Amino acid sequence: MACKSQRYITSCDAQYIGTAAETGSWWRETDGWWGVRAKYCWTNWNGTPLNPGCIGTEGSPYRCSNPHCGIYKATCAAYYDTSFIPPTITLNRANSAGLRKNGTAIVAVEGGDLYGAGAGVGDWSNLKQVSAGYNFTVGLKNDGAVVATDGWDAYANKYSGKYMDATNWKGIWRIAAGGHHIIGLTTSGTLVAAGKEMTYKEKKFLGGNISANDFASISMHIGNVTAQDIFNHVKNKNFIAENGAITANFLELNSPYDMNLGHPYNMFQEDIFNVLENAITYEYIDKIAEWNNGILQNGNSAFVQISAGDFHFAALRKDGTVVASGDNEGGCYDGIDTWKNITQISAGVFQTVGLKGDGTIVISGSNGYKKSDIDAWNDSVTNGNEEAEFIQVSAGYFHTAALRKNGTVMVSSTYETYDQVGNWTNITQISAGGSYILGLTSNNKILVDIGNSSGVDNYIHGMSLVDWMSGIFSVH
Repeated sequence: MACKSQRYITSCDAQYIGTAAETGSWWRETDGWWGVRAKYCWTNWNGTPLNPGCIGTEGSPYRCSNPHCGIYKATCAAYYDTSFIPPTITLNRANSAGLRKNGTAIVAVEGGDLYGAGAGVGDWSNLKQVSAGYNFTVGLKNDGAVVATDGWDAYANKYSGKYMDATNWKGIWRIAAGGHHIIGLTTSGTLVAAGKEMTYKEKKFLGGNISANDFASISMHIGNVTAQDIFNHVKNKNFIAENGAITANFLELNSPYDMNLGHPYNMFQEDIFNVLENAITYEYIDKIAEWNNGILQNGNSAFVQISAGDFHFAALRKDGTVVASGDNEGGCYDGIDTWKNITQISAGVFQTVGLKGDGTIVISGSNGYKKSDIDAWNDSVTNGNEEAEFIQVSAGYFHTAALRKNGTVMVSSTYETYDQVGNWTNITQISAGGSYILGLTSNNKILVDIGNSSGVDNYIHGMSLVDWMSGIFSVH
């Protein structure tokens, strides 16, 4: 996930920003983080307060501090310098992309660039956003057109039934690249998508049946076990019914190893799992068309932010609610339809994270995706520690990062250990992707923690931080 600030050139004391029409679409120029958070006000990119004595809705003066990627919703700023493009870095598993101040892009790829994630980026110009997909890079131009590297066709789009080719889109305001898909947010607040349909369409189970004969080849490799024995054992585990119909219990499994078939079947769990999986028929439901129709025909709340994970995506509406679609492996977006008062979202590989207006965090994913960590973080906020409030979240592969108001960063990880992040201060922007966590500081430095590493990390996908800082913070 990446974020972006705006440099405002004047200020006001508005308590309510209003609709897009009333304000010249100011929220469209701030990454869709539309909600007004009291007490905070905008700053210039260098951290200089525009209005040090601005009045929040609680009636007390609060001094501005850092830009914080535009996450502070302004109650005292309403106009912006549209020519200003702040530096931005977005991460994926094997590649990363950065947006320079002059509207050009920089790309780093781990190892050889086999799929063309960086091919042709040097020719891009007039960009207002970049997004790193899995082995491809996408850019959004100031005129609302989309450009993509060769990796999009060579890797992602090559295998897909095209919803529509992203490079043919017009009137796009924001983009988000995922594992095999690109999501676009239009200037009318609707969505478009391109890529592998399972990554952005909701998968609905239609049914599936197997017989004992389907296990015949597997039984040949298990001593004294027949195909009927395997069928009966799987049935006794309640993964199939008496008539061979696939059950809901099987659909809830995250991997073959969750079957727990026991000896002597456990050595062939993956093969048995695949027999059942291959027998299932799914329907892919186009939720995007349904949502768009609701906005255009029924006046439903428009979308203001999008975020793409590896196999799903999430979209934030202006009313603070969230929707998601794609592969829901591990329940990566279970329950988000109940979220309220959300001001920012981030979709990872196996989780979706939301930032609430009160500075706390909600998360959905397999086993709560270490929800105990998030609960502990939220406790520090709800106990009255205003500096502990969170102002940005970013979901990575097996980890989630969150930026506090005080410029420090918290990390929850399933596998990696991040021993450097705890020493970071004055952070204004974070991004999590692959095993990486990246932070941008208020004095234009880039910090990175790769995870499970010793010492200070100095590279992002093979490119040194020195080169990144020179590329991002210098106008070329």
